[in-house]
Amino acid sequence: MQCPNSKPTKDAIIKAAYGGEYEVYARKVYLKSILREEHAPLIQRIATLSDFIRDVTFRAQLFVNYLSVENKERKSSSSRKATIDIIKDNQKLPQKKLRGDVLLHRHRHYNL
Repeated sequence: MQCPNSKPTKDAIIKAAYGGEYEVYARKVYLKSILREEHAPLIQRIATLSDFIRDVTFRAQLFVNYLSVENKERKSSSSRKATIDIIKDNQKLPQKKLRGDVLLHRHRHYNL
Protein backbone atom coordinates (compact mmCIF):
# COMPACT_ATOMS: atom_id res chain seq x y z
CA MET A 1 0.00 0.00 0.00
CA GLN A 2 1.38 3.36 -1.04
CA CYS A 3 1.06 6.67 0.68
CA PRO A 4 -1.67 8.77 -1.01
CA ASN A 5 0.77 11.70 -1.21
CA SER A 6 3.55 9.75 -2.92
CA LYS A 7 4.71 10.86 -6.34
CA PRO A 8 5.76 8.47 -9.10
CA THR A 9 9.44 8.26 -9.93
CA LYS A 10 10.86 9.72 -13.13
CA ASP A 11 11.35 6.18 -14.42
CA ALA A 12 7.69 5.28 -13.75
CA ILE A 13 6.43 8.42 -15.53
CA ILE A 14 8.57 7.74 -18.62
CA LYS A 15 7.54 4.06 -18.74
CA ALA A 16 3.85 5.06 -18.52
CA ALA A 17 4.24 7.63 -21.30
CA TYR A 18 6.46 5.71 -23.75
CA GLY A 19 6.08 2.05 -22.88
CA GLY A 20 8.67 -0.39 -21.61
CA GLU A 21 11.65 0.46 -23.80
CA TYR A 22 13.20 3.90 -23.92
CA GLU A 23 16.56 5.62 -23.89
CA VAL A 24 17.37 8.84 -22.08
CA TYR A 25 19.88 11.31 -23.50
CA ALA A 26 21.38 14.35 -21.81
CA ARG A 27 23.10 17.25 -23.48
CA LYS A 28 25.30 19.51 -21.40
CA VAL A 29 25.93 23.08 -22.51
CA TYR A 30 27.55 26.11 -20.92
CA LEU A 31 25.17 28.65 -19.44
CA LYS A 32 26.93 31.41 -21.39
CA SER A 33 26.12 29.67 -24.68
CA ILE A 34 22.34 29.68 -24.12
CA LEU A 35 21.92 33.17 -22.59
CA ARG A 36 21.88 36.39 -24.54
CA GLU A 37 24.38 39.21 -24.03
CA GLU A 38 21.93 41.24 -21.93
CA HIS A 39 22.02 38.48 -19.30
CA ALA A 40 25.77 38.84 -18.66
CA PRO A 41 25.15 40.47 -15.23
CA LEU A 42 23.05 37.43 -14.28
CA ILE A 43 25.99 35.13 -14.98
CA GLN A 44 28.24 37.33 -12.83
CA ARG A 45 25.70 37.31 -9.98
CA ILE A 46 25.39 33.53 -10.18
CA ALA A 47 29.18 33.19 -9.96
CA THR A 48 29.33 35.61 -7.01
CA LEU A 49 26.54 33.79 -5.19
CA SER A 50 28.20 30.44 -5.85
CA ASP A 51 31.47 31.74 -4.35
CA PHE A 52 29.59 33.05 -1.32
CA ILE A 53 27.77 29.76 -0.73
CA ARG A 54 31.03 27.82 -1.06
CA ASP A 55 32.70 30.18 1.44
CA VAL A 56 29.83 29.92 3.95
CA THR A 57 29.79 26.13 3.65
CA PHE A 58 33.54 25.96 4.23
CA ARG A 59 33.34 28.25 7.26
CA ALA A 60 30.41 26.30 8.71
CA GLN A 61 32.42 23.10 8.39
CA LEU A 62 35.36 24.78 10.14
CA PHE A 63 33.03 25.81 12.97
CA VAL A 64 31.62 22.29 13.33
CA ASN A 65 35.14 20.85 13.37
CA TYR A 66 36.23 23.43 15.94
CA LEU A 67 33.28 22.61 18.21
CA SER A 68 33.98 18.89 17.86
CA VAL A 69 37.60 19.31 18.88
CA GLU A 70 36.83 21.72 21.73
CA ASN A 71 33.97 19.62 23.11
CA LYS A 72 35.87 16.35 22.95
CA GLU A 73 37.71 17.13 26.18
CA ARG A 74 34.75 18.75 27.94
CA LYS A 75 32.53 16.69 30.18
CA SER A 76 29.55 19.00 29.91
CA SER A 77 26.07 17.60 30.43
CA SER A 78 24.67 19.97 27.83
CA SER A 79 26.19 20.64 24.40
CA ARG A 80 24.26 23.94 24.30
CA LYS A 81 26.03 25.07 27.48
CA ALA A 82 29.40 24.06 26.03
CA THR A 83 28.66 25.98 22.82
CA ILE A 84 27.67 29.09 24.77
CA ASP A 85 30.86 28.81 26.84
CA ILE A 86 32.98 28.60 23.69
CA ILE A 87 31.24 31.60 22.15
CA LYS A 88 31.69 33.62 25.36
CA ASP A 89 35.40 32.73 25.37
CA ASN A 90 35.73 33.89 21.77
CA GLN A 91 34.01 37.26 22.22
CA LYS A 92 37.31 38.73 23.38
CA LEU A 93 38.85 38.16 19.95
CA PRO A 94 39.13 41.15 17.58
CA GLN A 95 36.82 41.48 14.60
CA LYS A 96 38.31 40.83 11.20
CA LYS A 97 37.28 42.05 7.74
CA LEU A 98 37.22 39.83 4.67
CA ARG A 99 37.49 41.30 1.17
CA GLY A 100 37.11 44.78 2.64
CA ASP A 101 33.31 44.79 2.81
CA VAL A 102 32.14 41.86 4.93
CA LEU A 103 32.47 42.24 8.70
CA LEU A 104 33.02 38.86 10.27
CA HIS A 105 32.04 37.76 13.73
CA ARG A 106 34.59 37.37 16.47
CA HIS A 107 34.53 33.58 16.67
CA ARG A 108 37.80 31.75 16.17
CA HIS A 109 36.48 29.65 13.31
CA TYR A 110 36.34 32.80 11.16
CA ASN A 111 39.99 33.67 11.67
CA LEU A 112 41.67 32.02 8.70
